Amino acid sequence: MKIKYRNYELEASIHTVNIRSENKPTVRSDAKFINVTGIPNRVTGEYAYFSKINPHNYAGKELLKYSEYEEAISAIIQETGLQNYQNNRLDIRFDSYKDNYDEYYKYNSFLVNSFSALFGCKGDEPTESRGQRTRRKKTVFAENYYMKVEYYNKGLECQYRFPPRARLEFRTLKVKGRCPHEIIKLWIDSLDQCLTMFEQVQHICNEDLLIHYNEWLKENRPKENKGDMLTAFFRGNHTTMFTLNQLERFCELCGINEPKKKAKYIKRRCMIECFSYPDFKGYIGKLKKWLIQYASS
Repeated sequence: MKIKYRNYELEASIHTVNIRSENKPTVRSDAKFINVTGIPNRVTGEYAYFSKINPHNYAGKELLKYSEYEEAISAIIQETGLQNYQNNRLDIRFDSYKDNYDEYYKYNSFLVNSFSALFGCKGDEPTESRGQRTRRKKTVFAENYYMKVEYYNKGLECQYRFPPRARLEFRTLKVKGRCPHEIIKLWIDSLDQCLTMFEQVQHICNEDLLIHYNEWLKENRPKENKGDMLTAFFRGNHTTMFTLNQLERFCELCGINEPKKKAKYIKRRCMIECFSYPDFKGYIGKLKKWLIQYASS
């Protein structure tokens, strides 16, 4: 796990953009790259138009360079006649073309948890979604009024009709007219801030996990009070256990006499994947590098 992130490769690019304009754009009947919504002003009744644009669909291919994105957007604006427009929302994707969604789930889950703790997202904790029948992990996300970060199984989501197999997505919900380079810079700064949340995220997760553990004990503790209940609990509840230190502290919260020894035992028996601050810092560094490379391409 300590060198795992070094083999991780993602392709960064702008996925979609939402543009606000005062005029209704002219759209071909067969256009699949744009979806227009008109919203009236509550006071004046005048309409503002919001155009969700997928430049890749316009070009008929994946646009993996920023210069290609700019060329496509310029052509779309010219074709549709957009006037007095500004960016309203921008979605940036990091795509993996390998079937490694589960392999890198914990890295990205911790990243989503970091954003949630940093920006005070809805529901106080990220939302994890699983398949109803298969119980396979499908997505984990956190959002507030201004942003949403999501890591999801793109292969399952699109039924493997497109090349990407796993996707991390940064969605800026309130762009307020800023250009893509400004938004990319904001995300780079936010990634740096996520590093400061490393210890706090573990603390938050342990507090929530302890509540769950105590509830689980009430339902599963045998009448004779025998058995290693803590190890049994972690066989199915370790997706928010990210580091060995976090596991040691959780053992302390549960009143274990030798928490370090117990943590190592549980990690080994339950095959809990753990990483360290240098690992997370290395992954953050790669995400920033991919964003910078895209912005300058």
